[in-house]
Amino acid sequence: MAEDELKLAAPLICILAVLVTLELWGRLAAISGAVAASVIFDLLLFPPFGSIRVNAVEEQLALVVLLWAGLALTALGVPKDAEQQTISEKLSSQNVRPGKSKDAD
Repeated sequence: MAEDELKLAAPLICILAVLVTLELWGRLAAISGAVAASVIFDLLLFPPFGSIRVNAVEEQLALVVLLWAGLALTALGVPKDAEQQTISEKLSSQNVRPGKSKDAD
């Protein structure tokens, strides 16, 4: 894989990892992952390597877009545990137990 292709594919893979993290471990872990991914990319993928400084404007933009996309998708996504909690709250407010219909009582 060429260096330019890696620079394009790596952020997409990271965004996918942030979404998986959101689903499995929740919002805080996904936000931490998005920030960590941006810092790691800055240190390892863009010259000068090992430094937080990025010289090229295109690379700075790529890092900002990566961070923004990760945070935006995390904010818009619904973690699985939050979705289950919402369903449980709706059922309890209607006095319905899971597995039983409201008419059965």
